[in-house]
This record gives sequence, structure tokens and C-alpha cells, in this order.
Amino acid sequence: MPFAEKIRDIQDLLEKEKYDTVVAECGSIMEDALRRAINDVLQDGAPQVCRPIFDVMDKINKGNSRKPLNLNLGELVGVYQNSNLVEALSKKYTSNFKLSRSIDWKLFVEWRNKAIHHRSPTTELEATQMLIWLRVFLYDCELAGEPKTVLAIKRKIKVPKYCDSCNQKTKSNWNFCPFCGKAFLPVCKSCRRPLESSWKICPYCEHPVNMSRSISPNSISEYTCACNGAWMDGIINPCERRILDKMRIRLGIPLDVAQEIEKSCAPQTSLQYYCCVEAVAIDGVITYKERRFLESKIHELNIDPWVAKEIEASVMTKYQSSATCPATPE
Repeated sequence: MPFAEKIRDIQDLLEKEKYDTVVAECGSIMEDALRRAINDVLQDGAPQVCRPIFDVMDKINKGNSRKPLNLNLGELVGVYQNSNLVEALSKKYTSNFKLSRSIDWKLFVEWRNKAIHHRSPTTELEATQMLIWLRVFLYDCELAGEPKTVLAIKRKIKVPKYCDSCNQKTKSNWNFCPFCGKAFLPVCKSCRRPLESSWKICPYCEHPVNMSRSISPNSISEYTCACNGAWMDGIINPCERRILDKMRIRLGIPLDVAQEIEKSCAPQTSLQYYCCVEAVAIDGVITYKERRFLESKIHELNIDPWVAKEIEASVMTKYQSSATCPATPE
């Protein structure tokens, strides 16, 4: 059964309040997804990519096996967290695994074990959170469809009619000359996708185009000032987000550096809620159970309802879709 259908089945179980089953199923599907992710990297990766993953698997299994099929959920999570797997997956998929980095893997394994061994009843919030984490990971791996955050990037540069290296006739949709191998566009050293000559950061994997180029203190200072201004009122609206993204690319600041700068400028409770909404609305929809989950987060983080509403509007605008909230069930 495709992963997208499995998610819909779990959502039905959540609506029927079968919380232990929801958590157990989330754990089982996550096992399958992690095994597939590890296998994909091991099959496609170069030796320098695979070796650290094999080293972690050998350590976990004490040298008995190198097959992900023989690992349980806790061991698979160990491979995911303690090797270069996240970095390899970030280069493989357009999502950059930004949302999956927020998954609390320790809680994920703990709640799943608690549910299958019936140690204590699973709460509605735990079941909802497990489903959110699972869905985020599946979307980041492109196993349940393409996330709403991933938008197509239009091609702007025209390919020459004739290759200037071998003078053979070309086609407009070619990235490389098949006769001599010349690239018509610059290529990202990380994900190998074609780039425009003016880009400083790859828009697909966030890898700096010129690795030798250092980030100047003035660029850091300029971006920090912009972040302070954008987050001054406790929220960041869609216009401010677009301005920050354009500035980050113009200044050549990698995503991970920009995120650390933004964390130092933004109110922590607003930032946490922003991340929660991003994860919940990854498919462009907020269900009734997810709405209840977000309401509990508003109460937990003590966020002003107006601020929460503006954060949700900002995220949904970014996702290019409108949120829907089903009527309260009887």
C-alpha cells in the first residue's frame, strides 16, 4: 500500500480515537520509511558516503549484519542520528530535510514502545504528534507526495542552438551536450542540478555555489538586522519571509547559518509555534485533531491568539494552499 494511503488510514484511526493503534502504526511505517531511506543512500551513494553509515550499523549490531532489514526502530533511528544519513538525504531530495530535523526521535521511539507494550494509555496529543512527525518525514523523503513548500523553479537561461565546445546542434531542454559533455548551465556540486550563473546558493539543496567564498561580517550583520526588524512584533508575515529569503540568497548565507541567526532574533515561543504549524500543515490542510493539537501548543507556549493566527496565516500562504478545519464531530 502506498505511503499516502497509509497516512489516510491512520488519520481515520485518529478520528476514531484509537490512539494506541495510531502510535503503533506510525512506528511500523516509520521503520519501513527509514529502511527505504537508508537503502536508497547505500545503493546510490559513493564509498565515502556509505562508509560512515556502515560503521554505525556495525557498531549497533556488533559486526553481525549490515542490512537495515535486521534493525528495529530504535536501531534505525540510531543510524539516522549518528551517521551522515541526514546530510546524504538532504542532497538527494529537494526538501533539504528542514522539517524532519525537528522530530524528537527519542520520544517517537519511547511512545511507540509504550503503545505496543500497553504500559500506559496513549493520549490524543501523543497520537497526533506521532502522526505529524511521521507525515513530515514521509514528505521530506518524497514517499507521500511532494511537500507544499517545494515549488518548481522556472528555467530562465536559454540553451545555445549549437554547443560552443564541439559545435553540435543542441535542444532547448538539454542541460549538457551529449556529444562532448559540456554543461550549458553551472551545476550544483552537491545535488548536481543546473543553476543560474548569478545564483550564490542552490535553491534546491541550499548548498553554497562557491564553497571558497566566505561569509563576510557585513553580510551577517545586515541579515541579523533584517531578522530583528522582521520579528519585532513577535511574528513574521509572508512579505517579510520573502524579503528575508531573497536577502539570504543575495548575501550568500547558507540555510543552516540563517536559521541560527533567526533563532537568536525571534521570540522562542513564536519560533516554536511557527515550526509546529509548518509540520502540521505540510500537506496544506489542518484537520480537526491537528487544530486541537495546535490549540494545546498555544496554551503550552502561552502565545497571544492574535500572534498564533498571524503565524498560521503566514505558513499557509507560504504553502500555497488554504487551510481547512472540519466541523467538530459529535
